[in-house]
Amino acid sequence: MKEAGKTALRFLRFFIKMNRKKSFTLIEIIVSFAVLIIALSGIFLTLNIGESSSPLNLGRADITSKSRIVISKIANDLRGAYLADIANNDPSCFHAKFRKVKGVDISEGSHSYDLTANYSEYFYDQESGKLFYSQVDPDGAVLSTVEYGNVGENVFYTLDSQENITCLNKDDLNNQKLIIVNVRIEEQNNSGSVIGASLTQRVKVRNE
Repeated sequence: MKEAGKTALRFLRFFIKMNRKKSFTLIEIIVSFAVLIIALSGIFLTLNIGESSSPLNLGRADITSKSRIVISKIANDLRGAYLADIANNDPSCFHAKFRKVKGVDISEGSHSYDLTANYSEYFYDQESGKLFYSQVDPDGAVLSTVEYGNVGENVFYTLDSQENITCLNKDDLNNQKLIIVNVRIEEQNNSGSVIGASLTQRVKVRNE
């Protein structure tokens, strides 16, 4: 009986002790609410930043996709280009003109190229921010033109003798047989901010 009383007393003391531990003073309650408010503010701020940056990320992804379409078109054309045409038609940071190679005749121990009748010509107009791709006949008449808008920088580069990037030019092109294509698309979003995306690709011109 005495042991049972001792056990009951120990249980009562334990219960009171636990109950005291679970009770809070006014200061503890205020501090707890302050910590909770700060934590919730951080969560809402994070959500708000995520929501505001989501359109920005989507806009940049869209612009990157447009840049990729343009640079793929240019790179594919240059891979099939005749090097001498590019070199002899005033190559520069904003201009490239050439015929494409349709086939190669390797009979009698030599080779000659079968070239397209018309020229492919790229011209970047910095003032308007447009890149023009035209099909031009041998007499210089423009047969068709495609415009790529919101282009923010010059497009055509190569390497000089010191391996430094320089504007496309005849001498360095003939030495390096390399064209560095740079496409940067820039667009303004609804908030007025300018979003841009740049892609660069190196193209070896092997048809010489």
